[in-house]
Amino acid sequence: FKVLQPKIEKVRTIQRESGQQRGMGGRGGPNAPAVDPATLPPVGKALAELKTVLDNKDATPEQIKTKLTALREAKAKAKEELKAAQKELTELLTARQEAVLVENGTLE
Repeated sequence: FKVLQPKIEKVRTIQRESGQQRGMGGRGGPNAPAVDPATLPPVGKALAELKTVLDNKDATPEQIKTKLTALREAKAKAKEELKAAQKELTELLTARQEAVLVENGTLE
């Protein structure tokens, strides 16, 4: 387990930071705590920047499109990182371990 634990944590961290974890919701509500965008992972930062632009009624279509593209690129990069981390983990697992991690959402 000492070998697997860091790899499992890496997968879960990428899932959490990219919003790809089971049960992850959308945008925060009016009572959601303020978050410093500088402390967010790339997907969270791109999402916060898009929200800021969307909240600006005077934002141009070009500004919205730029932030939307940045979010999509951040998500694509996170997805590739997640896929690589999952592959690295899967190479070390028995069939039973892999099945358990698929069942709990760590692996696809």
